[in-house]
Amino acid sequence: GEYVGGVLTNTYFTGLVKNTGNISLNPRYPKYTSVQALGFKTFLSEGDTLDFVIYNKTILEALQMVIDTVADYGFALGNYSIPNNSIIGAYSTLNKTAYDVIQYLADISQSKWWTRTVGTTTYIDFYNVNNLPTGMDIEYNTYYFESNNIKDITWNYGTRDYRNKQVILSDDVYADIEYTDTRYADGYGTQYSTMEKIGKVVSLTVNGSEVSVATTEDKELGITADFYYKVGDTLFESATQLVVGTLIVITYVPLIEGRQIVYNSDEVDRIASQTNRNGVIARYETRNDTSSSKALAQIAQTYIKYKGKAQIDLTITTKDFDIFQLGQQAYFDAPIDELKGNYLCKSKDIQITKTGNDGVVFYTYVLSNSYDTENAINFFDNQRRKRSGNL
Repeated sequence: GEYVGGVLTNTYFTGLVKNTGNISLNPRYPKYTSVQALGFKTFLSEGDTLDFVIYNKTILEALQMVIDTVADYGFALGNYSIPNNSIIGAYSTLNKTAYDVIQYLADISQSKWWTRTVGTTTYIDFYNVNNLPTGMDIEYNTYYFESNNIKDITWNYGTRDYRNKQVILSDDVYADIEYTDTRYADGYGTQYSTMEKIGKVVSLTVNGSEVSVATTEDKELGITADFYYKVGDTLFESATQLVVGTLIVITYVPLIEGRQIVYNSDEVDRIASQTNRNGVIARYETRNDTSSSKALAQIAQTYIKYKGKAQIDLTITTKDFDIFQLGQQAYFDAPIDELKGNYLCKSKDIQITKTGNDGVVFYTYVLSNSYDTENAINFFDNQRRKRSGNL
């Protein structure tokens, strides 16, 4: 911002600023630093997750429910313009971010959404892409530049996704403690249940005497034992029928639902104090490639920071040629594959320079490739959104 007489008069950008900098302490040199400003829309994908069921609501009503839950982050419903406002059945938002649910609503209504910040409020606009006007394609050749009097095209490629809370979930993780279940034989059955899924049997006793135990895989290989169990199952089976009332005590390490959380508390407090908003930037991820609680905690720590997919902004400056209108889509046939694709004109700046009787008009457009999705969301979020969880 700009201070006049000690008072902040103008704000040049709004957003969450990461703690970064490279400042010289030499008193003879001017002071410079580099900071990264993240838009408030980041909170949609990295804020706390939701926990309610959307049932028998229209798309608009469901969208309003989601926005109401993230209102303390500074969000509100903006423009709403989609043809499909049908009733949806039941959808669980458990462990999903606001981004996940909004994107789901956009998918089923075949619409897109965008965010814009006005003052301290970030509005979420819902629209149908088919209703957006289409501008002429952007080409990378001398004829296109000369015929449209383009002075320059620059592009900004890169953004860093950031979080201060990482939650790693797993369906099957070995518990840190052993469980003991007591069962009595009924005289006719051979199967007995446990409270939790069995990961590994530590010991099994019958009327106080320890007996042999093997897995069902071992049984198929010809290994004999008094009892058998299958990893991940809640049943174990005796090789023979036991007398009614026989005392069976099994001690095992169960497979449970794992949940490991890592916080960067200083960042949570900093964001909350600097923005007067909820300071938790969170990510939830389900992994089943490790069965250790310690390993899950290490993964959570590692994923506190990670490289996200970049958003690309094109800046195009023309002289005396007005080639785009706000809200127009344009395809960029770029010489680099990463830059090819559709862009949306999200800002337009007009500068008029006059010398004597001669006037020159410069148009500066900023087009973004992320108007249909939040491209900063990386692979893990896409996997989480696809995983089962709907009613």
